[in-house]
Amino acid sequence: MKQFPFTHMKKKQMMNVFFSLVSVSFMLFSPLAMADNPLWICPGGPYEGTVGQPVHFYLDIQGGMLPYHVLWDFGDRSTSTVRYADHVYVKAGNYSVKAQVTDGAGNTTMQYTSVRIYNLLDISIMTSPPYYIHDVYEIGVAIQGGKPPYKQYWDSDNDGLYDDAVGETIHVSWDAVGSYVIAVKVIDNRDSIDYASASITVIVRNEEPLIPSRPMGESKGKAGQSYAFTTSTEDPNADDVYYRWDWGDGTLSEWMGPYPSNATCQTEHDWQEKGQYAIRVMAKDTMGAESAWSEPFVVTMPYHHQSSPESCVMRLLSFLFERYAWMYR
Repeated sequence: MKQFPFTHMKKKQMMNVFFSLVSVSFMLFSPLAMADNPLWICPGGPYEGTVGQPVHFYLDIQGGMLPYHVLWDFGDRSTSTVRYADHVYVKAGNYSVKAQVTDGAGNTTMQYTSVRIYNLLDISIMTSPPYYIHDVYEIGVAIQGGKPPYKQYWDSDNDGLYDDAVGETIHVSWDAVGSYVIAVKVIDNRDSIDYASASITVIVRNEEPLIPSRPMGESKGKAGQSYAFTTSTEDPNADDVYYRWDWGDGTLSEWMGPYPSNATCQTEHDWQEKGQYAIRVMAKDTMGAESAWSEPFVVTMPYHHQSSPESCVMRLLSFLFERYAWMYR
């Protein structure tokens, strides 16, 4: 029959073992022993984290008597009783964190640490259209959140490799119209990474129409009668154009058109009063770019005499006197 380990020991031997165990326990857990090995804790830190992501807190405990009772206060009205605690903050800021430990003998100690919580890294490319071929542009990136300083890596040829430039901005230029993609990768001081891209449309720079030709038409006329005048111009971008006339009498026409580039514009005008009038014309393309005024064309409206019956009689008598003056000699 199987015997227990101590059944073969004599009674005196068993008593010696018992008193030895009691003696060891007394040395380990007596107040005097506890005084030589006081409770000590270290909550680590300072810590850093990001909004919405867990922060891992570590608590080092030494001395005292088991078991340990832990209480974390994370500074945002949240607590935990886990020694190695994970906590998620929902708002960026600086927080004071308290760790408190009570051991099996009722001894309590506490220590403070801190945690800095950053907003999520958020970036966007800053664009300012329009963009024209052959011009050089400086494009930057707006950065929010994360922990500075930042590192920026650019991709300007849309090959997926961020190796075209390093820094806060990139200088770019295009040799043809079309749509292009600029991308950037930003890494903050905590190795958080964010990406952004922007589509850029490149166009030909619009130029205003050339100054219209000097108006052409009758240079003399009668007041109250309409006369036709013509002009034309060329638009460097081959846009259609509108024309506005200055008739020299204080009136401007509405914008007339559109007319194709280099096509002739013809219109009419009449003047109600005698005098000289300087006619000018300007052009505007369909993009709104305006030319300067043309050279003036001067029109003269001569005096318009209305003869009275008395003046007609006097002219007739003068004619007869000159015709038959020999009769009165």
